[in-house]
Amino acid sequence: MVIFFYGNDTIAKRRAKDVFVADALKKNKGAVHLQISDAEFSREMIEPLVSENSLFGEKSIIELYNIFDTEENEQFVLGMLPALVASNNLFVFVENTFTKDILSKIDKSDAKTERFDTKAVFKKEWNAFALTDAFALRDKKNTWILFTQAIERGSSAEEIIGTLFWQVKTLLLIKGSKNPTAENLGINPFVFKKALSASARFSEKEIATFNSRLVSIYHDSHRGLVDGEVALEQFLLESLA
Repeated sequence: MVIFFYGNDTIAKRRAKDVFVADALKKNKGAVHLQISDAEFSREMIEPLVSENSLFGEKSIIELYNIFDTEENEQFVLGMLPALVASNNLFVFVENTFTKDILSKIDKSDAKTERFDTKAVFKKEWNAFALTDAFALRDKKNTWILFTQAIERGSSAEEIIGTLFWQVKTLLLIKGSKNPTAENLGINPFVFKKALSASARFSEKEIATFNSRLVSIYHDSHRGLVDGEVALEQFLLESLA
């Protein structure tokens, strides 16, 4: 059996998937439960699962995340759909948007689909610099308030991560320089002055940790392993504690 949870509403999509999988596990006591990301996915891993039959009749319930992000994996899965649908095991795909052509092929295979899209929202402008300034001041309360306002106005977690990443990279450049000047680092003098002041509030180790965590959140949210908004909010609250 195969079911696809897809669309750009990440939160609703994952909640529906979680409920579906929990129900499947409840109905199939002793089922083997696997989670496979796009980075882990391979033909060699999937092919045995299609025909796998337990001696005791237990099913395998396999969650697969963002497999269709690469054309090679997309074509492989589409070619395997008849076998996946006919399998005794349950394959649960969590994907982004599909083209009409892909949806047509999925429909013809008798795989099930559930679509989750966010409604169009008028996106008001938000002050990205206010958020990075609050973060640089280690102002936990205002950083969180500005983050929630940005989300409410339609900004994506990815957009906010990009803004914070720019600030963190600037701080990292200053901390790692023996003679930090705007000219040496190729930074606007006004931006440099503010960042230099902010750098005194953080250790180089802290800033390096911020950098790696932001990169991880960005990639993990793209793979469907975490909810970007939730992970970013947690990062802000923990980093400025």
